[in-house]
Amino acid sequence: MNKSSMKQFSALLLSFFMLFNTTACNNSSETSSSLAPSASSTKETATASPESSKDSSTDSNKDNKENPDKIEAGLGDLVLYYNNKWTYDDSKSEDASLAFTRGDTLIGVVCSKETTYQLPQDMMKKSLDMVQEQYEDFKMIEEAKKVEVNGDTWYECSYVTGTGEDATYNVQRCYGKNYYGYTVTYTGLENDFDNFKSNAMTIMNSCVMSVPDNTEGEEAAKKELVGELDAGKYGYLELNEDGTYYWYSSSDKAMDNVHYGTYACDDQIRAINMDKGHNGFYLALFPEKYFVNGEETDMGTYQINFAISKTTDNGADYQGINLANYNIYDFTRIK
Repeated sequence: MNKSSMKQFSALLLSFFMLFNTTACNNSSETSSSLAPSASSTKETATASPESSKDSSTDSNKDNKENPDKIEAGLGDLVLYYNNKWTYDDSKSEDASLAFTRGDTLIGVVCSKETTYQLPQDMMKKSLDMVQEQYEDFKMIEEAKKVEVNGDTWYECSYVTGTGEDATYNVQRCYGKNYYGYTVTYTGLENDFDNFKSNAMTIMNSCVMSVPDNTEGEEAAKKELVGELDAGKYGYLELNEDGTYYWYSSSDKAMDNVHYGTYACDDQIRAINMDKGHNGFYLALFPEKYFVNGEETDMGTYQINFAISKTTDNGADYQGINLANYNIYDFTRIK
């Protein structure tokens, strides 16, 4: 890659590291395919991850001879297949990333384990915001859309940064499942980007995910939280067994002032390092519709994260803290 393209990718990769900065995923081209454990969840991450995949960088010569068109590489719970037209770039591949280069293009993969649930559309919005802050000459080519890759839902967009011979083109995909976030980006200067795009998309389309479910934690939290909770002046929250929620403006449950969608929960709160067994629960709301006085409006966010505690000093059944703005809600259980 030339210096301009290298500079563009270095800044792009940095923005992803800034976005995903909690616990890195191990690169199976150097280590195993298990997730790097955090101090508070060593046992969980060690047992939840799949078996180690084949070390595709150290055995690259052997793989090239056996099947040069299908060389396996892995990062965390992601496996993809590239070919010997691409170079696995060890200098840009770290514990939380993979990099493959070809001419003035690069395929980069970044992953992490976060302290709140990850939504791909939210991940993409945050990373695009960072890219726009770094580059004045930013232009969207195609807005974010859902794409299915081997049975999994990703979000994909494309954009260009810079102008003239320095213009760098990008196709970016994001995947999120419970606490795990993955971003795969194909980036490069115009001529090589166009020439190698078909092959690059084949590699991106080979991604296979095996992120573990969080069934035990979610079921334990739902057993405690499902029902109807009155937050007084802050409204009336209904959490249903089927994973849907409604947050009304009051207990009359009027649909003209409400936001609703789906939710997820856990019986530990990673964002404040509260483990299981401490009467604390994590609740993530994913709004789909928002109505004010009967008019649909923009919620302005893809998710709302709460830390819920059963320990209160004012007689409420629960106390909730919005993890974004630290507003406090007192909930009284009605049902």
